[in-house]
Amino acid sequence: TDLLEKYGQVDLNEYQRVQKEAADATTAKEAALAEVAKAKEAAKAEAAAELAALRAQAEKAQQQFNIANNQIKLVFNPSKTPIKQWKSEHEARMQRLADLEAQVTTLQQSNSKAGPAAAAEAGKAAAAELAAAKEQVRALTTQKEELDAELAKEKA
Repeated sequence: TDLLEKYGQVDLNEYQRVQKEAADATTAKEAALAEVAKAKEAAKAEAAAELAALRAQAEKAQQQFNIANNQIKLVFNPSKTPIKQWKSEHEARMQRLADLEAQVTTLQQSNSKAGPAAAAEAGKAAAAELAAAKEQVRALTTQKEELDAELAKEKA
């Protein structure tokens, strides 16, 4: 009726076509909104599933880290000494090892200058002590490397 008042004459077919297009557009809009809502819900569900999987993976990684950390402590620090004290003791052992190596080289050099019997006796004692210290350091280093490799493999 507004169109009749404004233009005086309205083509009924054109009016019905425009009404149909408007209804189709409204229907298409509602369908698109419904699809968007479905996609949004699907994305939320997928994100929730991924979050749950990541949380489970993080929890497992934390457990593996704790296990590896406890293993390292049991192997390298079975007496449960504090880390700072353990490090200082380890450094003292390494320094002792370096001192023994220096003594062995000194004895080997003096062996050529001094009496071979006295030098050989002192050299044997120092060499035995050095070998024991080297073996202990080698064993600890091997264990540390194995545990580091396990820890790296479990983190990956």
